[in-house]
Amino acid sequence: MTNKILALGASVALALSAQAAIVINITEVGSDVYLQGSGSVNTTSLTKHATVSVFNRLNPSSGAAGAGAYESVSADWYKDVATPAPASFGPGGMVDPSSGTGDRFLLVGQSGSIFVPAGYQSGAPLSGTATWANQTLSSLGLIPGTYVWNFGTGANADTWTVNITAVPEPHQYGMAAALGLIGLGIWRRHARK
Repeated sequence: MTNKILALGASVALALSAQAAIVINITEVGSDVYLQGSGSVNTTSLTKHATVSVFNRLNPSSGAAGAGAYESVSADWYKDVATPAPASFGPGGMVDPSSGTGDRFLLVGQSGSIFVPAGYQSGAPLSGTATWANQTLSSLGLIPGTYVWNFGTGANADTWTVNITAVPEPHQYGMAAALGLIGLGIWRRHARK
């Protein structure tokens, strides 16, 4: 429970620090990787390519990250809309989440594709989660960092941000504090001489 609270706190902090329409935070806490996404998409200047069935999958090598439960749902596909760079956020391949909740929305950075719920109204709020149980950022092939895609034009320009970070375990806070105190003690000993 403490790990999930830490992950939620880190997700909220990252979401508040990023200025984006959609913010997806991927955090490693304990033995799991959590994804929390929220925001809205401005589709006003985008052209819908098709309505398709889509699964929620993570694929770092193609820059694919999305929220929502795993099962297939209908989604509106906006193609070739996002800036293709960054095309990826790690070398990992496609992996399905263990669980997920909420709205289904997905970005595939490599192809510049955005998927939102079928019938989505531009600017409507979206919120969803996904969990990869017994995984780490490394095992999923994710590289920590902040990745931003831009899409739309003029007043309808928008962004999609993916933040990837590890949340330290509570015992790691204690280790960091102990190392800091040891360093302070060494510094004080040298300062006295």
